[in-house]
Amino acid sequence: MSKTICIVDDEESVIRSLIRVLKDEGYTIITATSPHEALEKMAAGPVDLIISDKQMPGMDGMDLLRRVAGIWPDSVRMLLSGSLGGEVEGMLALAMQEGVIHEYIHKPWENEELRLRIRKHLVGPAA
Repeated sequence: MSKTICIVDDEESVIRSLIRVLKDEGYTIITATSPHEALEKMAAGPVDLIISDKQMPGMDGMDLLRRVAGIWPDSVRMLLSGSLGGEVEGMLALAMQEGVIHEYIHKPWENEELRLRIRKHLVGPAA
Protein backbone atom coordinates (compact mmCIF):
# COMPACT_ATOMS: atom_id res chain seq x y z
CA MET A 1 0.00 0.00 0.00
CA SER A 2 1.32 3.40 -1.00
CA LYS A 3 2.29 5.86 1.72
CA THR A 4 0.67 9.31 1.53
CA ILE A 5 2.60 12.56 1.85
CA CYS A 6 1.01 15.98 2.22
CA ILE A 7 3.07 18.96 1.05
CA VAL A 8 1.98 22.36 2.40
CA ASP A 9 3.52 25.59 1.13
CA ASP A 10 2.08 28.91 0.01
CA GLU A 11 4.62 28.99 -2.83
CA GLU A 12 3.54 26.69 -5.67
CA SER A 13 7.12 26.59 -7.01
CA VAL A 14 8.26 24.91 -3.76
CA ILE A 15 5.42 22.39 -4.01
CA ARG A 16 6.38 21.60 -7.63
CA SER A 17 10.05 21.18 -6.61
CA LEU A 18 9.16 18.75 -3.82
CA ILE A 19 6.89 16.78 -6.14
CA ARG A 20 9.77 16.46 -8.64
CA VAL A 21 12.06 15.16 -5.88
CA LEU A 22 9.49 12.58 -4.68
CA LYS A 23 7.64 11.60 -7.88
CA ASP A 24 9.60 8.39 -8.51
CA GLU A 25 9.44 7.20 -4.89
CA GLY A 26 5.99 5.61 -5.20
CA TYR A 27 4.21 7.85 -2.69
CA THR A 28 0.73 9.26 -3.07
CA ILE A 29 1.20 13.03 -2.84
CA ILE A 30 -1.44 15.56 -1.90
CA THR A 31 -0.75 19.27 -1.81
CA ALA A 32 -2.14 22.35 -0.13
CA THR A 33 -1.24 26.02 -0.44
CA SER A 34 -2.43 26.87 3.08
CA PRO A 35 -2.58 25.18 6.48
CA HIS A 36 -6.40 25.37 6.46
CA GLU A 37 -6.56 23.60 3.08
CA ALA A 38 -4.17 20.93 4.41
CA LEU A 39 -6.37 20.29 7.45
CA GLU A 40 -9.44 19.99 5.21
CA LYS A 41 -7.71 17.49 2.93
CA MET A 42 -6.32 15.50 5.84
CA ALA A 43 -9.80 15.28 7.37
CA ALA A 44 -10.71 13.02 4.44
CA GLY A 45 -8.02 10.62 5.58
CA PRO A 46 -4.84 11.01 7.59
CA VAL A 47 -1.48 11.11 5.85
CA ASP A 48 1.65 9.17 6.71
CA LEU A 49 3.91 12.21 6.49
CA ILE A 50 3.39 15.96 6.21
CA ILE A 51 5.97 18.50 5.04
CA SER A 52 5.00 22.04 5.90
CA ASP A 53 6.65 25.37 5.21
CA LYS A 54 7.23 27.36 8.38
CA GLN A 55 6.17 30.82 7.22
CA MET A 56 2.72 31.09 5.68
CA PRO A 57 -0.02 33.68 5.99
CA GLY A 58 -2.80 33.06 8.51
CA MET A 59 -1.35 30.08 10.36
CA ASP A 60 2.33 29.21 10.34
CA GLY A 61 3.70 25.75 9.74
CA MET A 62 4.57 25.15 13.38
CA ASP A 63 0.96 25.80 14.41
CA LEU A 64 -0.24 23.48 11.65
CA LEU A 65 2.10 20.69 12.74
CA ARG A 66 1.08 21.18 16.37
CA ARG A 67 -2.57 20.66 15.32
CA VAL A 68 -1.66 17.65 13.20
CA ALA A 69 0.23 16.13 16.15
CA GLY A 70 -2.89 16.49 18.31
CA ILE A 71 -5.31 15.04 15.76
CA TRP A 72 -3.12 12.51 13.91
CA PRO A 73 -0.23 11.71 16.25
CA ASP A 74 1.06 8.88 14.02
CA SER A 75 1.72 11.20 11.07
CA VAL A 76 5.39 12.08 10.65
CA ARG A 77 5.77 15.87 10.75
CA MET A 78 8.52 17.76 8.92
CA LEU A 79 9.03 21.52 9.00
CA LEU A 80 10.56 23.29 5.99
CA SER A 81 12.14 26.71 6.40
CA GLY A 82 14.68 29.02 4.86
CA SER A 83 15.27 30.96 8.04
CA LEU A 84 17.72 29.89 10.67
CA GLY A 85 19.04 31.73 13.69
CA GLY A 86 19.26 31.47 17.46
CA GLU A 87 15.57 32.04 18.10
CA VAL A 88 14.49 29.66 15.33
CA GLU A 89 16.97 26.98 16.40
CA GLY A 90 15.69 27.17 19.99
CA MET A 91 12.08 26.89 18.80
CA LEU A 92 12.97 23.90 16.61
CA ALA A 93 14.79 22.12 19.42
CA LEU A 94 11.83 22.60 21.74
CA ALA A 95 9.34 21.45 19.07
CA MET A 96 11.38 18.32 18.42
CA GLN A 97 11.68 17.65 22.16
CA GLU A 98 7.90 18.02 22.54
CA GLY A 99 7.28 15.69 19.58
CA VAL A 100 5.61 18.39 17.48
CA ILE A 101 8.06 17.86 14.63
CA HIS A 102 10.22 14.89 13.71
CA GLU A 103 12.50 16.57 11.17
CA TYR A 104 13.59 20.03 10.13
CA ILE A 105 14.44 20.64 6.48
CA HIS A 106 16.39 23.77 5.60
CA LYS A 107 15.77 25.48 2.26
CA PRO A 108 17.42 24.89 -0.08
CA TRP A 109 17.44 21.17 0.60
CA GLU A 110 19.64 18.48 -0.89
CA ASN A 111 17.38 16.15 -2.91
CA GLU A 112 18.93 12.80 -2.00
CA GLU A 113 19.18 13.69 1.69
CA LEU A 114 15.49 14.65 1.68
CA ARG A 115 14.51 11.36 0.03
CA LEU A 116 16.56 9.40 2.57
CA ARG A 117 15.08 11.25 5.55
CA ILE A 118 11.55 10.59 4.28
CA ARG A 119 12.31 6.93 3.55
CA LYS A 120 13.72 6.54 7.08
CA HIS A 121 10.30 7.41 8.50
CA LEU A 122 8.04 5.73 5.94
CA VAL A 123 9.94 2.60 4.97
CA GLY A 124 12.55 2.11 7.65
CA PRO A 125 16.31 2.47 7.97
CA ALA A 126 17.16 -0.54 5.77
CA ALA A 127 15.56 1.04 2.66
